[in-house]
Amino acid sequence: MTKAEPVVVKSLRELDILVHERVLGWHFDASVPGWWHESWTPELKKLELEVMAQTERYKDGPAADEVFPPHYSTEIAAAWKVVEKFAHTADVHRCPAGWWNCELQMGVSSQAGEACERTTQLAISIAALKTKDIEVTLAWK
Repeated sequence: MTKAEPVVVKSLRELDILVHERVLGWHFDASVPGWWHESWTPELKKLELEVMAQTERYKDGPAADEVFPPHYSTEIAAAWKVVEKFAHTADVHRCPAGWWNCELQMGVSSQAGEACERTTQLAISIAALKTKDIEVTLAWK
């Protein structure tokens, strides 16, 4: 099995979208401006759109105070949701050089991911993608 080429990420928001889609399983729905949803069957998706159309909060997409996708790569609360929801085992600690190391395993028999980055949030985001066998290259490094 050959290893896939690294995904070159040009911005932190691009990294956030990658985590949102590839790790958490959400997809952008172009039929509803600004709306992300989990994978649904076509019948459930149709029902979801009908309910959303009747709900004032979602008529123009997410509410103004909601950001989709969350800022996993820069906000610790968003990054920690990735750890809490998906990591079977997680180890986040500061390295001697002052950077942050994150090791995640998303299930007992699943692939582990590890990253050492300048911030906890960035380390979590990249380690989470590695659990899905996605290598990331940050364009600005």
